Amino acid sequence: MLSEGLYNLRDFFIGNPKVALCFTGGVNSTYLLYVGKQCGANIKAYYVKTALQPQFELDNALCLAKKFHASLTVLEADFLSDDIIVENQLDRCYYCKNKLLSIIKKQAEKDGPRVVVEGSNASDKSGRCLEILGVPELQVHSPLKEFGITKTKVRMLSKKAGLLTWDKPVYSCLAAHIPS
Repeated sequence: MLSEGLYNLRDFFIGNPKVALCFTGGVNSTYLLYVGKQCGANIKAYYVKTALQPQFELDNALCLAKKFHASLTVLEADFLSDDIIVENQLDRCYYCKNKLLSIIKKQAEKDGPRVVVEGSNASDKSGRCLEILGVPELQVHSPLKEFGITKTKVRMLSKKAGLLTWDKPVYSCLAAHIPS
């Protein structure tokens, strides 16, 4: 039996058949790609390559996109030239995610009208970084968070769907490992 959150997630993709997905190749974004494709959505995935992610994360994202027959655009950004990111303040995650999503949104607008989606889930809480409540000023959706779907639930549903990422360890960007 499907939970209300999963019904809502499926309805989201049915109601938004053209989606730009912030794709990291992690548990959440892979599950969103899977569900969206299952619902017949036309998903264009975007990966923003910066010095803050290791190459193996990009390689993984490329392999997953190919497996799902999804279009993946790799956008490069020099986050280390941004003084606010380099200063590594407590709000760095919000600022960095805002910048990353702005890059994706700008490219997605060039590529055609699409709803922009990212993979925060209902379990995402503040830690050393301030909680990321989506980026409302950018009108980016976080459907897992919006529909109350937790990381544990995403892992369980991913395992049930046979997704190889179901037990992928959480991998935060390199900046999160440097004390502010």
